[in-house]
Amino acid sequence: MKTYRYLSIPIVLLVLLISCSGEKKKLFGSGDSSRWTDQDIPLSELDTVRVNTDSIIIADKMKELFPPSDSLVEGRPVSFYLNRRDVSLAAKNFYLLRFIPSDNNETGSLCDSLLTKNDTTRPFYYFLYLRLNKIADGATAEMLPDAALEYSMKFVDEFYKKLELPLYRGEYMTWVYNVSYMLWNSLAKGQDTADAASVRQYIISQQTKNAKYLTASLRNKISQFADSVATHPNDGR
Repeated sequence: MKTYRYLSIPIVLLVLLISCSGEKKKLFGSGDSSRWTDQDIPLSELDTVRVNTDSIIIADKMKELFPPSDSLVEGRPVSFYLNRRDVSLAAKNFYLLRFIPSDNNETGSLCDSLLTKNDTTRPFYYFLYLRLNKIADGATAEMLPDAALEYSMKFVDEFYKKLELPLYRGEYMTWVYNVSYMLWNSLAKGQDTADAASVRQYIISQQTKNAKYLTASLRNKISQFADSVATHPNDGR
């Protein structure tokens, strides 16, 4: 009888292990799939057969392009933004490489955050918007130009001031391509495409109207940007 009693202990443990394994399969299996997204599951546990492998590719690209050494955004430590309640969770998680952008509402909301009226948090959203541009492709990339056009036409002084910063100086063509994508399509007016003159005039009129301090220097920058967009008729990147 003593022998049977000692043997029963490993048998019980084996049953418990099988039960736990079954629960894990049920959790990540075919159950209520609407409750889960690729972002909810650690990458080490992703089943590459049944999930969108694009998410894994984007996650790897994010790790490659965005090292954790990025600690300042226009002179402020990133922790300043990560600790604020008025910064969205999606924005924080995207910076921390925990949120993988895709063609969904949460990514769209992250793009639209660039247009916030909050002058304190907008620099962080600007920083993240440009990160989105580096990894977005396909349908996700098509979510970016709308915010680019509205931002560049609305925050005119800020738009050109940021392009003079060493951190963003190399992003000039990113804005040219995004604004071009929007304007060459939206100004077509029933034609196959718009014409360079109408695209150029739209930018000059809108930015001139919305600029807070329209100096001679700013007028020149507006004219140069309008020329750049007018000579890149939605030709992609």
